[in-house]
Amino acid sequence: MIYAIGFLVGFPMILFLIAEPLRNLGRYTFADVAAFRLSEVPVRIIAGVNTLVIVLYISLLFFSGTRTLGRSWAIGGLRG
Repeated sequence: MIYAIGFLVGFPMILFLIAEPLRNLGRYTFADVAAFRLSEVPVRIIAGVNTLVIVLYISLLFFSGTRTLGRSWAIGGLRG
């Protein structure tokens, strides 16, 4: 119950404190705002590398959870 109340209180606060200024700025992601305020090229590179690291980490978790990590795809790793 407390989680539902926390969400209902926290979500409008996030909308007013973060989302509205971002919309007024004309930017919609954190990388856009950081690139606007700081040097654009390094911020874009860091955001891209960070995204790739997170995606690879989540993919490793997914494949280890499905037990397909380490199987040979050439031999038919998903068949069994």
